[in-house]
This record gives sequence, C-alpha cells and structure tokens, in this order.
Amino acid sequence: MKIPLLLSPKKNVLEAYCNIRFSPKNIPLPIRFIVDTGSSETFIDEIDVMRYRVFTKTFPVSNSILIGGNKISLHKIGKTVMAFKNDSGAMEQIEFNDLKIAESARSRQGTMNAGASILGMNFLNESALHLFLDPTNNVAYFGKN
Repeated sequence: MKIPLLLSPKKNVLEAYCNIRFSPKNIPLPIRFIVDTGSSETFIDEIDVMRYRVFTKTFPVSNSILIGGNKISLHKIGKTVMAFKNDSGAMEQIEFNDLKIAESARSRQGTMNAGASILGMNFLNESALHLFLDPTNNVAYFGKN
C-alpha cells in the first residue's frame, strides 16, 4: 500500500490530505495535514474543525504542547477513521486512536492558533506506516508492508 503525499514546490513542506470521521457528527471532514516527524502529537487545528461546526470544548482536555512559546491545549477526540487516497485511487481507511484538536491560545499579543493540522510520529507509529521521501525526484508517500 502506498499513500502519495504532496511535496510543496519549494520542497520544504510535506502534506497529506484525508477525510476524517469521528463522533459526534461522524461526517467526513476533509483535512489538510502537514507531515511533521519532529512532532510527537497528531492534531487538527481548531480553525480547521470550526468550519464544520465541530467545537473544541465538547472534547476533554488531554495535554498541552508549546508552539511558538505559547501553551496550546490539546483536546482528545478519541477513535477516528482517516481515509486517504492510495496510489491506485482507492480509499485506504486507517483507524487512529490518538487524534486531538489544538485549541487556540490567548496571550497578551492576542489569539494564537497552531497554524496547521499536524500528522506527527504517533500517527506513523500507531498505524505502522513508513515514510518515504525523495525530494530530488519529487516522490513522497506513506507505505505499509
């Protein structure tokens, strides 16, 4: 199985697109993730889910992370199904148990959000996926043996 990833034109951002289903709405939400192997967490930015009338405060606080010097609370969604288009054009469904929503933080400078939805190392580990990246040839994908 191969799930193609999009490498930005400057080859400095790796993106994954998928539809996510989770309760209470259980409708497919299209989300653009940045693949970040330096992040231990996988989360959706609060701004991304608010477009679909999913409200962060309905999910319990799990933990927090530091982004740009601001403490961002992460709310645990629970079990989700993430559907990615594979290299054949079929949908690959991956169950993930640790997806979270990053709440916007309030600071003296104003409101700060995470800025992006992130696919971190916990997603790759739990899903037993490997990441292949060859920026010279513009090839990137998640794979599974």
